[in-house]
Amino acid sequence: MTRVYYREAVGGLTVRQKSMTRLSTFQAVLKWKGDLDSKVALSNGTPVPAVLLANKCDQRSQGSCPKLRTTLPKLENFSRQYGFVG
Repeated sequence: MTRVYYREAVGGLTVRQKSMTRLSTFQAVLKWKGDLDSKVALSNGTPVPAVLLANKCDQRSQGSCPKLRTTLPKLENFSRQYGFVG
């Protein structure tokens, strides 16, 4: 994306609707986060806060989402490691 798109941004949000169990999904997230971090920062020079949302409950099993539930610990570690908020 261009710097114009990010101009005056105070945060970022990405929603991944593809499977969070696939490596390509994480690679796409890292590409977006790297682009954001390289083009915009807060006035004090720190990266703008970015939130990663995962949505993959389209294949429910008895009211739950087992694939996403088993992926959550990995997703939390990934988020911390790459500077996503909460």
